[in-house]
Amino acid sequence: MHFRMKHLLTILTVSLLLLASCGEKPTKKTLPQREGIQWGEIHFIPSDEYDYTEEATLIYTTADGTVDSVDFFLSYPTNPEEFSENGGGRIEEEDINFDGIPDLQICLGRWDGNWNMTYEGFVWDKEKGVFVNVPNYYEIFNPWIMETEQSIISNYREWMDGVQYRTYERYEWVDGELEKTDEWADEFNLDEEEDAEDE
Repeated sequence: MHFRMKHLLTILTVSLLLLASCGEKPTKKTLPQREGIQWGEIHFIPSDEYDYTEEATLIYTTADGTVDSVDFFLSYPTNPEEFSENGGGRIEEEDINFDGIPDLQICLGRWDGNWNMTYEGFVWDKEKGVFVNVPNYYEIFNPWIMETEQSIISNYREWMDGVQYRTYERYEWVDGELEKTDEWADEFNLDEEEDAEDE
C-alpha cells in the first residue's frame, strides 16, 4: 500500500510537470524603440472660460504601434490658435544629452517682444522606452546644440540701461543634470545684426 501511494504521487508529480511544460511560455515584452516615431496632435487643456490654456499634451506613436504622450506647459497662458502663430508647438528632434539618440524639443512659443523663444526638452530613456522631461530646459532661450563642445548655448536679447545686449549662457550635463556653467553678454546693434543676416 505504501509503495502504491508513493508510485501514485510520483506519477501525479510527473504529470503536473508535463502539463506545466506544455503551457505557453511568457513572451518577453519588447520596449518601444526611438526609431520610427510618428508625431501626432497636440491636445490643449482649457484653463478658463475664454479657452485660454497653459497645459498641453503631445501624442506620438512608436514604430511598433505603441501610443504614448508627453505633457508640457506653454510659455504663458494663450489661446491655442495664437500658440502656433507665435511659433509654439514646433517639434525638433535634437540630441540634447549627447548620447547619440535623437531627443525631443517642443517650442513653447515667444516669451517676450524680443522673439526670445523657450522650449520644453525631453530625453529618450532607452531603458524604459519613453521620453523623460528635462526639468529646467524651459530656462534655455533659443537653444543652440553644440555637439562638439557637448553643451547647449542659450542666447537672448535684453535691454540694460538703454543698451541692447545679447546674453549667452552655457549649459552642460553634470552627473546626469543639465546645469548652467557659464554666462556672458555682448552689446549689439539690432540694425547691424539684421543687415548681416540679410547678406
